[in-house]
This record gives sequence, structure tokens and C-alpha cells, in this order.
Amino acid sequence: MVRGTVFGTATGPLYGAPATRRSRASFFDYVRLAEGLIVERVQQADVLGRMRQPYGRALGTIGLGGLLWLL
Repeated sequence: MVRGTVFGTATGPLYGAPATRRSRASFFDYVRLAEGLIVERVQQADVLGRMRQPYGRALGTIGLGGLLWLL
């Protein structure tokens, strides 16, 4: 299991947002091995947090799983 954070600077458009400032995204990666081979891999990233950085409050209210979250 790996938990990490990546940092970067958008040098061009990303998700339709113009290049702005530095940003970061958290993630975890789980890999299960059997006989030296990867047999399962699960990765989860904070996509909402990543998209909120260039868009900010412009995202407004979005629906997630039937729930409304006001950003």
C-alpha cells in the first residue's frame, strides 16, 4: 500500500481550466502480489480536490451519489 501526494504546475489547459498555479493531489495505491505477479491493483485519487483547485467555487453545487455537496 502506498499513500502519497503529487505536486505539479499546470503549463496548459487541464479539465478545461486555464494554466494557473501549482497544485497537488493525494492518492493511494494498493497492489496485491501472487507468485511475483500483480494480481490486483486498486488506486484512488482525490479527483474532486484536484478539480477544485483550478475551478474553485466555480464548481458550485454538484451531485455525488444522490447527495448534494456545496463547495
